[in-house]
Amino acid sequence: MGLHMSLVKRKIFSVGFLTLMACGASAADHADHSDPSVSSYEAPRTFSWAGAYAGLHGGVASPKFNPFNSDDAPAVGAQVGCNLRAGWGVVCAELEGSYTTNEVPVPDGKVETRFRGVHVTESELIVPNRINGAGSPALPGYMDAQDDKLEPRSSIAAPLPANAQVWSSSSPFEEFSYGGYSWNNDVWGTGAGPQTISVHAGKQWSVWSKQPNTNGIKSYPHQALNIGKPLSSINTLTSSFNQDVPAGGAWDTAYDIWDSSHQNEIMLWTNYTASPEGSGNVKPISYRYDRSGAAIPLYRNVNVGGATWNVFTGSNGHNVISLLCTSKSDSGTVDIKSILEWLKSKGYFGDMHVGSVQYGVEITSSPEGMNFNFNNWSVSST
Repeated sequence: MGLHMSLVKRKIFSVGFLTLMACGASAADHADHSDPSVSSYEAPRTFSWAGAYAGLHGGVASPKFNPFNSDDAPAVGAQVGCNLRAGWGVVCAELEGSYTTNEVPVPDGKVETRFRGVHVTESELIVPNRINGAGSPALPGYMDAQDDKLEPRSSIAAPLPANAQVWSSSSPFEEFSYGGYSWNNDVWGTGAGPQTISVHAGKQWSVWSKQPNTNGIKSYPHQALNIGKPLSSINTLTSSFNQDVPAGGAWDTAYDIWDSSHQNEIMLWTNYTASPEGSGNVKPISYRYDRSGAAIPLYRNVNVGGATWNVFTGSNGHNVISLLCTSKSDSGTVDIKSILEWLKSKGYFGDMHVGSVQYGVEITSSPEGMNFNFNNWSVSST
């Protein structure tokens, strides 16, 4: 029976040790890693290593752990324990008792077991995981000896610095979503060069793009929000923008508003390297062009949505309506609802089902690489 008790102690000791290790792992799992707008903070403890506990257990005895176990002997029991913490150390004590109907044949008889008891004492050193802002270990196998200092992306933490990067990609159509918004690198044009989009805290984002000095749009990196409502059910739909753009190149910063069927595309150009009259190194799609190749506006100086616009219409496999702001701007607020209602009154569409509202920059050329910074873009709708 001395051998029997020794084996039982080893088994229960192993279970107790694994239980304590599991507690440590689950505590780190409790952190919320879902929000990329925040970073390192002194986290409130999600657990305490000190205290008493009690529990129940049940199972079947296994001969893998003890040759005096049978395969069909159920066991039930209870355990109580206490953890005492001192700095980074923890001292653990536990008592456990189990009742079983275990019977194992042996030469000249059998071994019966009805009650098993065990006590466990051990000590451990706490070394919590250090988590980076992406919700992953900062370095493989790296541990931080500062207890309870986590770096998860948690909704209860303080915001990151305004320029802290939370996502970046150089893949042509890579997309990232957060807080109802999405971002897409959207490099789609023929002969396009390298481009990197980066999203920062507070929904700020930026683009570095190096596009050759050739004709045709190469990319439209953008931020987007899906509305998903008929125009008639929208009470308000406004958007604000603030941006820093480079000198030179050929590009236009623009809203791209789609209906859900993708039959109508409405573009609102806020700043661009060409003329509001439709001439220059970037031009809106149009049904009419003059002899110099300039697009001809259908309406001029239309005051709607908080600005004055020249309006162009054309087709690109679907209806395209482009409004070029006559006073180019890098910041402002646009009443999109009013603009859509005005276009509806002109017969361009009926009760349009508003889909995606996007904002970004159509880049035709950006020799040697150029940076576009979007400091604050948002959409509000009721």
